[in-house]
Amino acid sequence: MENNIKLIRIESKDKSILQNLFQLYMHDITASLPMDVNEHGLFEYNYIDYYFTEENRYAYLIYIDNKIGGFVLIDDEFMVLDKQKDTPCYDFSEMFILNAYKKKGYGEIIVKQIFDMYKGNWEIRPVPRSEGTKKFWLKAVKNYTNDNFVENYPKPNRLVITFKNI
Repeated sequence: MENNIKLIRIESKDKSILQNLFQLYMHDITASLPMDVNEHGLFEYNYIDYYFTEENRYAYLIYIDNKIGGFVLIDDEFMVLDKQKDTPCYDFSEMFILNAYKKKGYGEIIVKQIFDMYKGNWEIRPVPRSEGTKKFWLKAVKNYTNDNFVENYPKPNRLVITFKNI
């Protein structure tokens, strides 16, 4: 199964693919975080351009069986971790997998691939009020770290998972 998953860094010429998939992602998370669309029927997210213009931001398309299956966004915006000069720090900002590929084990494989690519201190903030997302991240990080991670609650009901993989 792992052989049929590829993570391809998104180039600026393919930014529209990420923008399109992001609309689906935003729709999915409105089940836990209600938000409205704008007058054009679109969810607003003003940070996609940063993944193509700023350092320490990484955008990947997920390919499953050579078909687009979702995306991953990594950055260095933290709620709990402090940026360090001598150790890289990463925030698993967003991950979206199309419904056709959910609950088939792909998510955990993708997470492992990303963690293996980026060694350092990690922070993951599951979507608030989403029990399914919280369970997924706790299981994936527990399996990856052999249960060597910290659950932080900087705000009520706001889980932030941290660990090191160096």
